[in-house]
Order: sequence, then C-alpha cells, then structure tokens
Amino acid sequence: MVWVAILTRYNLWVSYYAVPLEVVLMLWCLEWWQPARWLSRAYRIAIPALLAAVAVAYVVEPPQTSYARWIAPGLAITALAASLQTLVLRSMMSREPLTTQDWFWAASGFGVFWAASVLARPFLSIFVSDRPEWVMRVYEVKAVLVVIALALIAWGMVCTRRVRRLPGPSLARA
Repeated sequence: MVWVAILTRYNLWVSYYAVPLEVVLMLWCLEWWQPARWLSRAYRIAIPALLAAVAVAYVVEPPQTSYARWIAPGLAITALAASLQTLVLRSMMSREPLTTQDWFWAASGFGVFWAASVLARPFLSIFVSDRPEWVMRVYEVKAVLVVIALALIAWGMVCTRRVRRLPGPSLARA
C-alpha cells in the first residue's frame, strides 16, 4: 500500500480489494480446522459465494459509496463469526490443552482482529464530528488490538502440538 500511495497519492481503493481477499484467505485457513466434513465443505462454498457477492455489490453500486457503509462491515462480521465459530466449536471438541493447539491461537487472533474492526466502526461513525478526541482513542485502542491479534496469529503459526522435552534426566525425579 505504501508503494501505491507513493505512485498515486490516493490508496483508499486498495482496501476495496484487499479486505475481501483477507477475508477469503482467512476462511480458507479456517476451512482446514473445521471438525466436521460438512463444515469444511460449507466454508469452501462460502469463499466463491462471498467473492461473487462482493463483485455484484461493486457492480450495483460503486465501492466509493457502498464499501464503508455496508460492504466492509458485512465482511468484518462474516470474518468475526467464522473465527468465533471455529474457536468455540474446536474448543468444545478438543481433548488436549488449548494452548498447545495452533488453531486456538490463530482463531483467537482472527477473532480479536475482526472484533476490533466490527466494534470500532459504529463508534467512529457516531462520534467522528462531536468527539474527535474519543475517535483518536478508539483508533489507538484498535491499533493495540491489531498488534495483539497479529501476535496471536504469529504464535499460532509457530505453536507446536507436542511439548518438547530437553534431553537428560527429568527434574521431577530429582
């Protein structure tokens, strides 16, 4: 996006394409962690359906007017619901400690990321003209939440399912 900003000086249009792509990639990741085959199939069907819905929405009404009003909130709510569904369902079915599961960290990170977007949007639209200092605080909180979310996702990427044991005698026996 920095490259686009340097070349064109206007880069808000990038989110019209980047956010649907982010949601689709997240759905694809979550599809692999679904505990039932029919849920995986539902996610695979939802991906092209979501892309088609966004494409139709862009044809019906230009993204400059429709994106911020209903496309971006719809995408964020869809992504939040999918991440929470995966997190809750897999947590209920898990027999192992959750903190050792890669899906737990990634789905938690996705949930925090999209919850920050879903919760900030209405607040920002209500108070943007009356309380600009509140709006700045909301952006600061959202930035912190996004950093936490990305850290959770990154931890999920490096999280291993097996606890590694150091070679040598156990401290419990000593």
